Amino acid sequence: MKRKYLYTGIGLVVFLAIIAIVLPTSSGDQAGNITKTIAVTGVGEVKAQPDIARLTISVVTESEKADVAATENSARMNSVISALKRVGISEEDMKTTGYSLYPKYIYPRDGEQRIVGYIARNSLVVTVENMDILGKVIDEAVANGANNIDNIQFTFSDEKYAELYDLALKKAVENAQNKAQVIAKTMGIKNYYPMTITLQEAYYPVPVPMVKEAYAGSVTTTPIQVGKESLSVRVNVIYAFP
Repeated sequence: MKRKYLYTGIGLVVFLAIIAIVLPTSSGDQAGNITKTIAVTGVGEVKAQPDIARLTISVVTESEKADVAATENSARMNSVISALKRVGISEEDMKTTGYSLYPKYIYPRDGEQRIVGYIARNSLVVTVENMDILGKVIDEAVANGANNIDNIQFTFSDEKYAELYDLALKKAVENAQNKAQVIAKTMGIKNYYPMTITLQEAYYPVPVPMVKEAYAGSVTTTPIQVGKESLSVRVNVIYAFP
């Protein structure tokens, strides 16, 4: 019986000790030590037309002999590169990203597979900084031997991206301020001030171009619709008030 009272007494001491630890903090909080905050997220978005295009131009040749396929491929790619230079593409804006020469097989139902020829492929990534000549770049490449064009992507130059980023950031901060102002006014909060500001990464989707048509030897320039792309910036702002 004495042990039971002893355990009860110990539990009471522990309980009182916990209260002793918690109550001073609670008392301090009531004295005004709690940091009262308003947390908002501001979003800023701007739209603009990309000023740089990148595309992959390839020459694919096939022959019964490997050296013939390679020689023809080389001649046609040199012709493509010369044509691109004539329309205003510099050597610095052309980069070979892949070259391959491999056998072509057939697989007959009866018998073993055998080589019937060779395929050579040379791929060139071209950066176009003048969007007005993009269609002509495609036309000239096809007219001079290119037979595969893909991976067309649009993006912003460093200068334009920096300009758009600053504008989007400004809008994001203003948006956060407006949200905090509405909340504070509605709840009767005065004398609030920004305590922390966290900037999130800017985001803009990789634009997918719309190519209406692209025919070798076409009379008109291949139309490319660039359109506008958006760049978005977010900021998380915590405002404190007494």
